[in-house]
Formats: sequence, C-alpha cells, structure tokens
Amino acid sequence: MSDSRCALLSIASGCRNRGNLIIECATRQVLDLAEVDVEVNAHRTMTAKSIAAVNACSALILPGATLLQPEDHAAARQLVNITCPILPVGVALRSRLGIPDVSVARHFTIPVGSRDPFTHQSLRRSGIASYLVGCQTLLLGRANTWQRREGPIVASLGLGVQSKLRECVTACAEVDETIVLNHAPGAQPHPFSGPRLQVVDMNSAASAFEFYGKASVVVTGRIHALLTCVMLGTPVVFFGGWYDSRYSLVQYLGVPIEPAVPSRIRRLVERVRNGEPGADVVLERADGLRDSMQHYVDDVAKPVLAAA
Repeated sequence: MSDSRCALLSIASGCRNRGNLIIECATRQVLDLAEVDVEVNAHRTMTAKSIAAVNACSALILPGATLLQPEDHAAARQLVNITCPILPVGVALRSRLGIPDVSVARHFTIPVGSRDPFTHQSLRRSGIASYLVGCQTLLLGRANTWQRREGPIVASLGLGVQSKLRECVTACAEVDETIVLNHAPGAQPHPFSGPRLQVVDMNSAASAFEFYGKASVVVTGRIHALLTCVMLGTPVVFFGGWYDSRYSLVQYLGVPIEPAVPSRIRRLVERVRNGEPGADVVLERADGLRDSMQHYVDDVAKPVLAAA
C-alpha cells in the first residue's frame, strides 16, 4: 500500500484533543502509511488548490475521530467537493441528544468503518453501508489479560465539570504517586500541586503509550486513553460527568462509566492496586472489534489503496 497515491485528512496537526495523535499514529501503522502524497488539515477549511490536489489522488483517507460530524472539523463540510473515493476508517458521529446528522456520510460510496454503535446504527438506519470496527488503536496490540504493575497512577481528565474531576485526581494522589497526562493542555489547565501530583502535557502518541504502559492503573474520561489501556492490558477506571454518543463505544466494551465521586474513585483505584482483576468481557469485546477492524482493512481499505 505504500506505493499508492493517496491523501490524508489529518486530525493531528493543530488538534486541541491530543488523543488525535494516538488515532492518527494507529491509522498510519495499520494502513502502512509511512508517507502520503497529499496531507490536508481537517481543522482548517480546504482551499481550492488543496481540494484539487486531493481529487488528483486515488483515495482520501479519513483517519478516525468525529469526521462525520459536520461542525467538528472545518474541512468536513467540504467533503462533498471531493470526487476521489473517500475511505472512512474508525470514524464517528457525535451527539449529546442522540440525534444523528448523516449529511457528510451520505456523500460516501465506500462503506464506513464506524467507531461506535451509535454511529453504526445511525448510518445503517439511513441506508448507508457500515461496519462496526471500533478504533484502529486496538490493532496496535492485543492484551489477553489485565497486567498487574507497580507503577504510578495515571489520570487523564475528560469532559465535564473540571473541579469535580480534579477532586477525584487529588483523591488518587492520596493513594500513591499520580501523574496527570493532559490530553487537552490548551483547553483544560490543571492547577494541581502536591508532593505526589505531577502534570505532564501529552505531546505524542509514543509518550502516551509509555505513560499508560507503565501505570498501575489509569483513571480517565478520555476514550483513547481507555482504548490504549485495553490494548496494553493496563487496568483502567473510566469516570466523569459527561455523556454523548461517542460513549456508546465505552458501553459496548462493558466498561462502567463511573460518576466523579472522589471517595468512590479512590476505592476503585485501591481495589485495582490490591489485585482485583478487571472484567474479562472488556478484553473479549475488544477482540471482536479488533477482528472486525482487520476485516474492514483487508476487505475494504486495502483494495481501495491498491487501486492507485
């Protein structure tokens, strides 16, 4: 596939949520995209020149995230101007009210690799071909069991009332050394201080894999922190006071969405560090999504990219 002439709608450059770095890293590895011929920034409106450059390619790859949601990325509404095949890998809709907007996806001629059940079901109800594939992050590894490690607690705060989430992190630091790996430094300042609290801004997928791979337990409200932990076998507690359609993937995996109650989060962290095993069903369902993504890559993506 490395010889294919293809374009990438990049979600990494200038992203606010640096979980996008994990998604795009995984996409490049899974599709063997060491280099692409044309790369355009999903966060900016495409120029006429960049649209023409994309249309001169054999395919435009959408590497995940909420690229199906028109208002989430400046370039998404312009996908109607793309005439080459669009390959949507692990993409999602986003709605707090459970109301899908499939106006972007209606333009696609290639089946969609849907990241979560809400997206998959919404597309199919609208007559749009879809595979439920999860995220390509899961293809970077396959943990058969949850690992017991002596490392620090790692926290990555998601959406919701930040003061409540920070109280939960402070409760974690009462248990042991806690590192806050910040997925959105520009949007979520974390004014923590204390002898067992450290804040580190996430700056690459590799650094995220390193932090989550050494943790004894991860406490997070970030979906790609969760998926990385599942891939690595790192015990994880998913928490927060937020819900939207993207979390249908969390529910599908069988991961409880815990409320931001400091005493409860502390107890859950202590249980994990005392050796309480995680739920096997999470790893089993991740395996199912992993297999589905691999089928999508083999049956849908590879033929498209080989047609250069």
